[in-house]
Amino acid sequence: GKVFLGAAEEISKYSPGATTAVSWHASLSDQFEMHGLYDGCSKTVAFDWVFPCVKGVGARLMRFVGTDSRIGRAEGLQKSGKMAEARKVYEEYLAEHPNNLGVLFTVGLMYYQLKDFKAMEDAYAKIEIYVPDHNGIRYNHALALAELGKYEEAVARHRSILVQEPDNYAVLYNLFSTASRMGEEALARETIL
Repeated sequence: GKVFLGAAEEISKYSPGATTAVSWHASLSDQFEMHGLYDGCSKTVAFDWVFPCVKGVGARLMRFVGTDSRIGRAEGLQKSGKMAEARKVYEEYLAEHPNNLGVLFTVGLMYYQLKDFKAMEDAYAKIEIYVPDHNGIRYNHALALAELGKYEEAVARHRSILVQEPDNYAVLYNLFSTASRMGEEALARETIL
């Protein structure tokens, strides 16, 4: 049956793997896996061709997967500096639950530590599909893009964050750094002035 929850935490009393949630906002909890985004941007529906849509805005279908001991084990390995082992555990989990945004977020940060910027970019690109307006996700995605030499994409994300957070020092610094790497001295100067 249908149940309306007041908060995502209330789902813990339901069965993992057998419970589905629909929400206007994706969850970054590691207890949910994304199953779909229904934003009206389908190329196979005539109505969606005629009327413009906004990417990333719409209902999200998520499956409750519950708590998995592998996540705690991977976090422990990561904290103790056993990054290769932690990566293996996370990636085994993601092989089963590839759209778990919470785990993708965590593993994206680990990829940054490992300097595996391609894997980091892949993780944050996937999250950004479901959570396009989350500044932390866009910021981390921009860091990966800049390291991969995709400067214009990184700059676009930094600028979009600065619209909402004009005094965000980390974003300003990384925009300056990216502009400098691009050879865009005017943009770099504009950033620090």
